[in-house]
Amino acid sequence: MTGLVVKPLDPATWPDFARLVEKHNGVWGGCWCIGFHPEGVGQGRGPAVNRAAKRAHVDAGTVHQTLVYDGDTCIAVEYADARTDRRHIFTGNYVYMLPFFKDSSNAAAKAILAGWSISGITTINSGQPMSRILAGTNGFLRGNRPNIVGDPAAGEQTANLYWFNPNAYAPAADGTFGNSRRAEFRQPGRNQTDLSLSKNWTFNNTQRFQFRVDAINAFNHTQWLADPNVAGLDNTCTTSLTTCNPSNDTFGQILNTRAPREIQLGFKFYW
Repeated sequence: MTGLVVKPLDPATWPDFARLVEKHNGVWGGCWCIGFHPEGVGQGRGPAVNRAAKRAHVDAGTVHQTLVYDGDTCIAVEYADARTDRRHIFTGNYVYMLPFFKDSSNAAAKAILAGWSISGITTINSGQPMSRILAGTNGFLRGNRPNIVGDPAAGEQTANLYWFNPNAYAPAADGTFGNSRRAEFRQPGRNQTDLSLSKNWTFNNTQRFQFRVDAINAFNHTQWLADPNVAGLDNTCTTSLTTCNPSNDTFGQILNTRAPREIQLGFKFYW
């Protein structure tokens, strides 16, 4: 599957849209995506009525959907990896009892230095897809997606913490939708290790004291907070109507990180 192209749903592409919807039972039992319009779904209307209403919106130009083509073949109304897709997820949990001084003849050294354990959790995840790039609509005169005019991965990406190339996008012209797709690239992944060093002193076989040192993100590995929903990555080309890379914008840049290393001490009594 190469050379995917996005086209607007209009009278010219309606036959392809109709074939896709009919192939999938009218989409959710015959709604024909009419839920995106004022009529809504339900109210006793059947698939035939919904189809006719959808076609009327297409002919009137009051739809804002797109179709994805692989060459001349329409493959999806909107084809992309789900925003929650994580291709690789690894989580490792481990505990190791340190062997030092456990057989020491020195009672004080054994009480203080023996019996320590180290445990940890290592999490390595690939990044989730970027849902989409958003652009200004110029008062709803154009779609809210820009045109893709270059390679988002091209060029130097480290200056100003650029995660993708802002020059790969340009605002669509008035009266057009823009051809950028959903999930064109992935956000940064995560690689974090949390460690804990602890020791227990047991009394009467039922009560114990525990001292522990916890290091969250123990190696202080920078974790990019790239989710646009929490102001982590600027995916909005909205500052200018003519360019996606004005000098006063942060489009394409990572704006935040997760917490750095945190160390906490704890002393607990169990009974």
